[in-house]
Amino acid sequence: MRFAAEGARVALLARSVTGLQETLAAVLDAGGEGLTLAADVTDQRAIMRARAEIEGAFGPVEVLVNNAGVGGPTGEMWEVDAGEWWRTIEINLHGTFICTRTILPAMVRLHRGRIINVVSNAGAHRWPYFTAYATSKAAVIKLTESLAAETRAHGVAVLAAHPGLVRAGLTDAELTDGTSPVEGSLAERVRDWFAQEVAAGRTVSAEEAAAFMVDLASGRADMLSGRYIAIEDDLDALIARAGEVQSENLHALKVQRLVHGPG
Repeated sequence: MRFAAEGARVALLARSVTGLQETLAAVLDAGGEGLTLAADVTDQRAIMRARAEIEGAFGPVEVLVNNAGVGGPTGEMWEVDAGEWWRTIEINLHGTFICTRTILPAMVRLHRGRIINVVSNAGAHRWPYFTAYATSKAAVIKLTESLAAETRAHGVAVLAAHPGLVRAGLTDAELTDGTSPVEGSLAERVRDWFAQEVAAGRTVSAEEAAAFMVDLASGRADMLSGRYIAIEDDLDALIARAGEVQSENLHALKVQRLVHGPG
């Protein structure tokens, strides 16, 4: 809705379009343009069909937001289900790869475009008991850094964006999944950690996260292509010092400070 309010024609993609209809209706009611598409981001053929439908309706994609993702299994790595662990990598990393690879040729040909990969500080810092999620997000950050170097000469910017702990989606799922964890269990510790973050005000609203994404998509941060940018960062200051950020390889995935995740 925020992208549409800024004049973008939005293509909304999910495995099922049912959950997208309310958003599309709001976009259309506000005078915007949009369409919904059903595809699994891990299915390359489905994503290629979705691209063809988007291009037929709106023309080439100019901004791609890779937002589809799952939290994955929670627990000690040697105890979690191996299939669930790898499925998290398939969705969060391979899905980002497939969508990006499908959209990039047109961006390169037209010499313009922006790709925003939604990541997490779990990919930049230590997050025990979320190894699949943390590993997948770290991989997307490194993918962003390398791909930005490949696409810079082609006029395409690629950013890794951490929208904060958003009171929606995965965060709410952790707090409202309808179960009561066993007292003293890891599940209880994880839920308590999320609850503490919410109570301490270390969360952002969906509207704030959306505004952050639209800001990055506007193009004014293109000189920061390849960087990991968090919603807590002072974007104006980063843009003003973009030359230093690039030359000193700042806001890249390397050891800078230690932040503890849940546990």
